Amino acid sequence: MDWKRFYADELSSDAGRAAIGAALTRRREGDDAVVTALREGGIVSFPHTTLTGSAEPLARVAASVLAAGARRVVALGVLHGGTLPEPWRSDVAELARGTPRAGELLRRVGGAFVAAGPVETPYGAVAAGPPPETGTFVRADDGVLANEFSLDLFLAVLAAAAHDRGVAPPAVTRVYVSVTRDADGSFAAAGEVARSVAPLLLDGAVCVATGDLVHYGNSYTPPEAMRGMPGDAAALTRHFEGRVAAMLAAGVEAGDLARAFEMGTSELRSDQRHLLPVIAALLGPGARADVLSFRMTDYAAINGVAPPCLVASALVAFRRSGTAPLPTAG
Repeated sequence: MDWKRFYADELSSDAGRAAIGAALTRRREGDDAVVTALREGGIVSFPHTTLTGSAEPLARVAASVLAAGARRVVALGVLHGGTLPEPWRSDVAELARGTPRAGELLRRVGGAFVAAGPVETPYGAVAAGPPPETGTFVRADDGVLANEFSLDLFLAVLAAAAHDRGVAPPAVTRVYVSVTRDADGSFAAAGEVARSVAPLLLDGAVCVATGDLVHYGNSYTPPEAMRGMPGDAAALTRHFEGRVAAMLAAGVEAGDLARAFEMGTSELRSDQRHLLPVIAALLGPGARADVLSFRMTDYAAINGVAPPCLVASALVAFRRSGTAPLPTAG
C-alpha cells in the first residue's frame, strides 16, 4: 500500500474536504483542554488514521494551535519503517530483528530525521520552522522521508484552519522519530532527540505529536494473540482505551519506559512506541497523559481482510508538571 498516496487522495477528495470542513466548523474556537495543555508547555498527540477517524481530533488540535496564539509548531512525526526507501528499510528491519550491527545501524537509521522546506497542502502552504541542532541521532533528511505520511493530514488541517481564519499558518518544524531503543534496552537516542528539540520550544512555540496507539486484528495481530479477546468493536474499544491509558501512564507518569515499550510493541502494536520516550524526556518527571478521545477506526476494507482490523484514533494531552524544567541542549 502506498500510504502517502492514500492520504493524499483522501485530502483531495470531496468526502475528505467535507470531513475537514465539518470538523473545523465544530471546533473553530479550539478545544479548552488542548489549548491549556499547549500553553502550559505540554504536548498534544493526534492520530494519522483515515479522515473518517481522525478529522475531529485533527481539527481540535489545529484550531487549538491557532487559538493558543502559537508562533511556531514543533511536530513530532512517526517514521514508518515499512514505507522507507531502500537501503533504510532493510536497515530498520534488520535492527528490529536483532543484529550484531545494532550499534552501527542505530547510528544510521535511529533517532530522528528533520524535514526541510515548506509543505504544499490542498489548503495552501505551511512554512518550515527552524531546524533543531543535528547530532549523532538527529539528522537532516537525505531521502529517508520520501514516502513518510504521518504528519500530512495534520499539516493540511492546520492550513485549512488558518485559511478559515484568514491568517497564515504558523511555521512547523517537522521531526520524524525512528528507532530510539538500543539493543541494551536504553533510550539514549530518545534523550538526544529531546535535547535537540527542546530549545525550539520557547518564545511562543508549541509541540504536537502523532501516533496510532493500537493496531489490532487481521493483518496486524497473530491469531493466537486474538484468542479470548472481545469480538465486537465496541468491546474492543473499551478494552484498548484502558490498555492505552496504562501504557501512557507507564511511560510518562511512572517513567517505566521499558514497560511502556513492551506494551506498545507486543500488546498494542503502537507506532508511537519509539516516540513516547522522546515525549517523556521533553515533559520531564511528574507528567501525566489524559486521553481526551478514543475510537477504533475500521481498516478491514482498506487492508482487504475480514474484520476485526482496527486502528486507534486517539487524542492525548500530555501535561507537564509545573516544576519540571525543559531539557536543554548539550
